[in-house]
Amino acid sequence: EALEHRITVSRQQPDGSFQPEAASWLSLDPVSARLQLVPDNQAVGRYRLRVTARDRDGLEASASLHLEVVNSNDPPQLDPAVAAIFTAITLPEDLPFDLVVPPDLFVDPDQGDSLTLSLRTASGDPLPAWMRFDPFDRRLFGVASAEQSALELVITATDRHGASTDHRLQVLLPRSVEPPGVQTRTLRIREGQPLELADALQAACSDPDSPHAVFC
Repeated sequence: EALEHRITVSRQQPDGSFQPEAASWLSLDPVSARLQLVPDNQAVGRYRLRVTARDRDGLEASASLHLEVVNSNDPPQLDPAVAAIFTAITLPEDLPFDLVVPPDLFVDPDQGDSLTLSLRTASGDPLPAWMRFDPFDRRLFGVASAEQSALELVITATDRHGASTDHRLQVLLPRSVEPPGVQTRTLRIREGQPLELADALQAACSDPDSPHAVFC
């Protein structure tokens, strides 16, 4: 005789009690009584399942079983919206900077897991001497130097199980242009002595951004 089956699910609460829950990741074929489970991270926990069989005469019989969904570690994930915005920063030359990596740049799908951030250059070289990173406060700070025009950084989020995910950040370091300096000088020449005007201007003008001569 064919039987009709149904299932009710209760989830264990922090106080030890079980409360009914609609488990979308679990299904029971009412004819074959085949139980199919595809649990996700939100399903991690302990459950009480009650399966009831009913015949054509309306008679029923039930059986209970306990189920525990155990967590398997998943690597950290990037938040696409935040990552799309936090792709490049510009640091003015010789000025202090203090930036914070967005707290929601990385998310961990595992309940109760925590992430640790680290920072390195994309080339594998150490961070430049003028840049510091505090992994606890997620702060990137220092005083930008004009020694480089650009720098690519890699921010890595690592969970407690060693799984990690990277995000690349471009650092732009435009040089500030300073105007040439002009010195006031008194030129003395003797009567009949020739003077080249270019030589006089060369001595009076200088450019802090270039070793070459300037016109002034």
